[in-house]
Amino acid sequence: MLRTMLPVRRLFALLLAVASFDAWADIYTVTRHDDPVPGACNVGDCSLREAVLAANAHCCAENTIILGTGSYGLPLGGLAFNGMLKIVGDSAATTTIEGDGTETVLAAAAGASIRLLDLAIKAHGAYALQSSVDGDTLLSRVLIPDPDSSIGVPGTNNGSGVFQVLDSEIHSYLDCGHIDLCRISGSNLVRLQVGSNDSAVTDVLITNSSFDQDLEPTAPTVVALQTLGNVDISHTTIHGTQGGLVITGAPPHIAIDHLDFSGNERPVHVAAASDVTISDSWFHDNDNPHALGNGGAALWLSNSGATATVTGSTFANNRGSDAYGGAVQVENGAALTLRNSTFSGNTFLDSAPGNPRGGAIGFHDDANITSLTLDHVTIVAPAIVAAEIVGTALGGYGGNTGLALVVLNSIVRGNCGLDAGAMDAALGNVESGGNTCNFGSGSLVSVSSTDLALGALADHGGPTLTYKPGANSVAIDAADEAFCPDTDQRGYPRPFGGACDSGAVEADADVLFKDGFE
Repeated sequence: MLRTMLPVRRLFALLLAVASFDAWADIYTVTRHDDPVPGACNVGDCSLREAVLAANAHCCAENTIILGTGSYGLPLGGLAFNGMLKIVGDSAATTTIEGDGTETVLAAAAGASIRLLDLAIKAHGAYALQSSVDGDTLLSRVLIPDPDSSIGVPGTNNGSGVFQVLDSEIHSYLDCGHIDLCRISGSNLVRLQVGSNDSAVTDVLITNSSFDQDLEPTAPTVVALQTLGNVDISHTTIHGTQGGLVITGAPPHIAIDHLDFSGNERPVHVAAASDVTISDSWFHDNDNPHALGNGGAALWLSNSGATATVTGSTFANNRGSDAYGGAVQVENGAALTLRNSTFSGNTFLDSAPGNPRGGAIGFHDDANITSLTLDHVTIVAPAIVAAEIVGTALGGYGGNTGLALVVLNSIVRGNCGLDAGAMDAALGNVESGGNTCNFGSGSLVSVSSTDLALGALADHGGPTLTYKPGANSVAIDAADEAFCPDTDQRGYPRPFGGACDSGAVEADADVLFKDGFE
């Protein structure tokens, strides 16, 4: 389902791209698998090359080429197409277009559009598909099995094109270039690039897809989006990549929802002056081994124009190697609000510099004022941490100027590593294990783990794992009512009982019916 953030002109382009192929005037059925010197595409005697040439001769019609099972080799070189072309195979497992390894298999003329369905393309190291910057491209149930055979829209010129990948598997590099819309749905990929400079105005829509190093272990993996268009990612997995998810340029809005981000060497890095929302997402088991200046292991905000809100999300067992922020790092004047979210077991790798700060969340002040707000957050540090870590839960650099740090109705089971004057406001919090966060009189400090009674990170309902306070926890009814949201991390109503509970989860708010049936 299209999200409402997609501008009307992009939605119109998307619908037009699909609708324009609905009625096809000319149909060519390929009957031979070899690649002879081309002649006419006759009934019962037509090669793939002859069919493409015949379709090109009727450039203003909407033409379809039908392929059967088997491999269609192109020893005479790649195929150039114009106009609007549709190529339909039997299935990606049984129909293959096979290039010669030197020339692009399918190359679009300026403004040409193509729709590929139910087939595979083996390019053997050459480009599998080069689309036009002003054309509409659709891949549906398509397989690109070679890790060194790219597809996409080459060049750096902006165009009005649309590139869609639906229910497909791409083992190589997809480059959406500088077009109006790049849409990926129900597909498995290794690497995605959108834009190559800050002039691209490409809307990016990714749903129900995965970017997984396990799909092609030998290929370099990253999702790199450099655009001035909107970015919308939902119900998607990014796993085991070398480059993580990097968003640069200046998208007006970045929406990330139900993202499973795990096992990556670099974080979700927002280096864009954008409004960002991240909801109901799961960041876990990411190790960022890179040296100073490479952010936390799960999330990194590094642009002074970035304003991010994270809700309903869990960060578990992430390990960074920078000087601050094992899982999450905010710096350079960015603003981050964490609400109804959970942190568990986050820390630093042994490669981190001496005395790193903030095992879960780290920050650095800036002349543009770095802002960090925790609202109903639960942080649980690992049971065993290195002695040199300063602030096993929360820490960073900055005091009275250049930093706005606010912690409301949150639980810290661990400790903080803060400079003098860092804490600007704190109410309704619970600190277990000491009094290091400078919460002041409006919070509970030096609470024992027994009295906190959080239990284990587990499925307590909702889309992500959480900690749930036990029946006798001091966190129950400990929140400041002035800052109590309507729901907890799971989406269950607050308050349950006399007052709101501190932390991400409202104790005993287990309801049989929440928004109908859960």
